[in-house]
Amino acid sequence: SCWNAAGPCTSPVASSEGVAMAATSDGLLAWGGIDASGRLSADGWQLLGDERWAELPASPLQARHHAASAWTGSRLVVIGGSSDPNVNGVGNLRDGATYDPATKRWRTIAPIPDSLSGQIDRRCRDDTVYAASLVVIPCMSPERAGDDTTIRTVAAYRPDGDTWTTVSVFVGTDGHPQSWFNVDDRLGVVSIGARPPVSGLPQAEVTVSLAGKAAGTDGVTPTPPEPQSTIE
Repeated sequence: SCWNAAGPCTSPVASSEGVAMAATSDGLLAWGGIDASGRLSADGWQLLGDERWAELPASPLQARHHAASAWTGSRLVVIGGSSDPNVNGVGNLRDGATYDPATKRWRTIAPIPDSLSGQIDRRCRDDTVYAASLVVIPCMSPERAGDDTTIRTVAAYRPDGDTWTTVSVFVGTDGHPQSWFNVDDRLGVVSIGARPPVSGLPQAEVTVSLAGKAAGTDGVTPTPPEPQSTIE
């Protein structure tokens, strides 16, 4: 829901969950989702600056919920999701599309490749981030860098070339990524790892790191992480 000068206004997606959303410079884009009755949606909406909701043109994607989504600065990107209303957010779909509000047109994109077969689950709705010209999907982790538990390799989609790649980031020893973000068009991650207890009390190590400016030009080479800072 939302508010305007006349009081509360009603959102067309207020009663749904698993909606793909992205904030733009002048509003909000929303697509898909599932309502309380289990009905899947393939409808899209744009919240305009005057707090009106406008329906988007029909998408080339089938109805789904919990798709990964991001705003590139000019386009909404929607990837994956689940077509099964009985599955709580684990994706079985690999296709995707972009929507350009300026032209009001959708375009299908390259599907998630077999080599990046990790499922996109409901966490991606919050974790997906656009940075370094890549839509990074952190909860798709196709591999670890050998036995090095300090490196996490995640899947990423490059809108400009319509290709998939991977990005490597430093997450700290035995670290678990908690938050992903964009800073100066670079991918950042906050990770939390366990430390030995002190006086019987659990301890944690918080690591903040940045990945490089962009991924390899061949579409598969990971970006090596830069030195990290650690807060104890």
